[in-house]
Amino acid sequence: MRDCARAAWMNALGGPGLGHIMLGRRRRGCLFLLPTLACLGWFFWARLLPPMLELSDRLNAGLLPFDPLAIALHARAEVYLALRRIGPPGLLVALLWIGAIADSFLLAPAQKRGE
Repeated sequence: MRDCARAAWMNALGGPGLGHIMLGRRRRGCLFLLPTLACLGWFFWARLLPPMLELSDRLNAGLLPFDPLAIALHARAEVYLALRRIGPPGLLVALLWIGAIADSFLLAPAQKRGE
């Protein structure tokens, strides 16, 4: 398997930018990886953490029974709602992911030229 194809698989399965880092293109890999990590961090901090803290508060106040199945159902509903509201950062992550895969294939001619 060629290096660019291996990098594309690494970008697709591991995360955007990891294939570039594997090829030794650290700066280019960081251009894809760091914004993706920032968007994912924002998603967990701004969209997932507040509903989970609210769920924890309801559990501590006794408003929610201490039943693992009930807690899992409430948490699943909150995560589903958070995923539906992901918005522009989710679109940015998707574009970065697709761009990293496409860019790893564009690196093949550069590798042949020795750049």
